Amino acid sequence: YVDRQNNVVIPADKYECAMSFSHGLACVTLNGKCGYIDKEGNVKIDFLYDAGTAFDDENTARVKQDGKWGILELDGTVKWIR
Repeated sequence: YVDRQNNVVIPADKYECAMSFSHGLACVTLNGKCGYIDKEGNVKIDFLYDAGTAFDDENTARVKQDGKWGILELDGTVKWIR
C-alpha cells in the first residue's frame, strides 16, 4: 500500500493477499487466514477467517469460518448465516 505521495505505508510482501480499502479497512490474508487492517497497517479485526470480502455500502463484509458465512460489522461482530 502506498499513500498519495507514493510513499510505501504497508510493504507489499507483508501479506499473502490484500484487497483495497473500504470504509477505512482492508481485508488481508496472513498465514492462510483473513483479517482487516487500517490504513496505518494496524490489525483491527483479527486473522480468524478462511475468506473475507471488502466492506460494502451498508458497512458490512462477508466472512467465512469453518464452512459457514457470516456478516461482519465494522466493529468486528459477526452475525452467522445459517
